[in-house]
Amino acid sequence: MAGYRVTENFLGSSSEAVARTSALTGQADISGDSVNGLQLIADLTQCKGVDNHVSYAGFTRDNIVKGRILNMAQFPNATLVVNSLALPSGASSGKPLKISAQGMFTLKGKTNPVTLALNGQSEGDQKLEVAGAFTITLSDYDIHVPTVPFTSAGSTGIVEVDVFLQKA
Repeated sequence: MAGYRVTENFLGSSSEAVARTSALTGQADISGDSVNGLQLIADLTQCKGVDNHVSYAGFTRDNIVKGRILNMAQFPNATLVVNSLALPSGASSGKPLKISAQGMFTLKGKTNPVTLALNGQSEGDQKLEVAGAFTITLSDYDIHVPTVPFTSAGSTGIVEVDVFLQKA
């Protein structure tokens, strides 16, 4: 699963615009206490709003985001690449893990470095669930949110990921 959160002011009250997709592909090499070459690709065309203000008076935020804001006809995917993810010793014990990593995030044809704060938990030596988030500045990705009379949005967004990694 991957998605985003952006603070918005909707009809005079603050809320969060939230969308999710489970249309992910990726790869990674899990070796001992490290994950190398992690690459996740999210199909943004499958991203759907899940908050209370997805539609209003016939306007659907998903259509505006997909068409005008993210230009998904030209840029249908977002990509996260993490070259190396060091796991704490004893990562296969099944205990919760706190992991920090540096990566590169590509959205709307722009790539920028990101710092990920992740939580993980292993299921023995073969599986690892990793979930976390990182903050982006929307203008770094050429994203300019239109302001309309009943809503406006913040200048940053939170990108969230939750994936299961399995040794081949």
